[in-house]
Amino acid sequence: MAVVHLDPSGHAQIVQIDEMHVVLHADRAFPPGSTLRGALEADGERVQVKVTSCKRNGEPFVLRGRFVTLSRALRDKLLATLTQNPTPNGPER
Repeated sequence: MAVVHLDPSGHAQIVQIDEMHVVLHADRAFPPGSTLRGALEADGERVQVKVTSCKRNGEPFVLRGRFVTLSRALRDKLLATLTQNPTPNGPER
């Protein structure tokens, strides 16, 4: 999984990517319509996600949204990371 350090604080883990859509587990809530901003832990690459839903599932918040900007190279890198390090229980629905 890919870890994102959120602006101004907190973190999230990308657990699923489908084209431009993404599912994350975050330590704090983001209301639908807001934009999550942060940097990938691995290389500092910036990401922005427009949040479409936020639900609390136990400890993490499950966020669904779409990437605001995502290059093909970054998408391929994230997909490779998710394939190498899958989430133990899979994404929560």
